[in-house]
Amino acid sequence: MTKEEIESFEKVFTQLMSFHQETAVLVKKDPDGAMNKFKLQLINKVIAKANEIVGDTKPFDDFDGFDIENDLPFNSDVAMILGQYINCMELLRKDNVHIWSGRWYWNVDGNSSGETIRTTDPICQKK
Repeated sequence: MTKEEIESFEKVFTQLMSFHQETAVLVKKDPDGAMNKFKLQLINKVIAKANEIVGDTKPFDDFDGFDIENDLPFNSDVAMILGQYINCMELLRKDNVHIWSGRWYWNVDGNSSGETIRTTDPICQKK
C-alpha cells in the first residue's frame, strides 16, 4: 500500500470503528429501532470509501450502502454491516503489515524494510 492509501485506510477504519461503537449503544437500547437518515448519510459516505479501499473483497458483492430513501434499516442491521466492514478492513491490514521488535508496521509500497509507519496489531493475525 502507498503512504496515501495507508492514511486513507486509517481514517476510514477509525470512522467505521466509531460508528460501530455508537451503533452498538443504540442496539442495546432498541435493536429494532430505525436508524435516522442523518446518521445513515454519514455512514454511507464512510462505507463508500471503505468499498474503494477493500475493492473486490468487500463483505457483500451486492451491497454498496444503505437505502435511506425507501427503507430505513434497524440499528442491529447497521451494526452487523459495520462489523463486516471492520473485519474486511482488518484482513486487508493483516495482509499489508509486518512485525518488527514487537511492534506492527505497514508494508509501504509492498516493502517491509523501507519507510516505517506504525499501526495497531491486526485482529486477524497471520498463522
